Amino acid sequence: MLLESIILKSFGCFERRDFELSAGANLIFGPNFSGKSTLVSAIFFTLTGKSIVPKVALSAMTQSGARSGTAGLGFSNQGQRYQLFRSTYGEVQLRHEENKGWRILFTGKRECSEDLRKMFDFSHNHLAAATFLREGEIFEFLARQPADRRDVLYALLGIDRLMEVRQRFIDGRRIA
Repeated sequence: MLLESIILKSFGCFERRDFELSAGANLIFGPNFSGKSTLVSAIFFTLTGKSIVPKVALSAMTQSGARSGTAGLGFSNQGQRYQLFRSTYGEVQLRHEENKGWRILFTGKRECSEDLRKMFDFSHNHLAAATFLREGEIFEFLARQPADRRDVLYALLGIDRLMEVRQRFIDGRRIA
């Protein structure tokens, strides 16, 4: 599964916002309280229907004053494009792109983890294996010796993406 976009409506600090992702590694940075953690929470919530922070109610992810918040992901799987949406009210919807339009595969208040596992061979173990580096971890990574950083990136990404990601970190560090 390749994530292509994150779509938010009344979710966290975002009223309505779409984020397009690149096919490679994506570097998300910004000042405190700008929504970086909200994006990670949105990905986790959309895929699992749960808060990434244990014991946090789903209503806490809804933008202040809104009845419900929605997080969605645009992704491709085996050459096919999909959109998965979840609301903090408990609704879920999966769409499939057909002839430049979207066909709803399922919708409503339901648990869909088993459907996602069957359709995309996706499980919570896959999500747990995904790597998100928090601010302190990024600084720790950048403070390592160049050879150590290269070895970590090579182990995570393979040699074909190593140079692309290295350049993104350099560009991001220059901007920050």
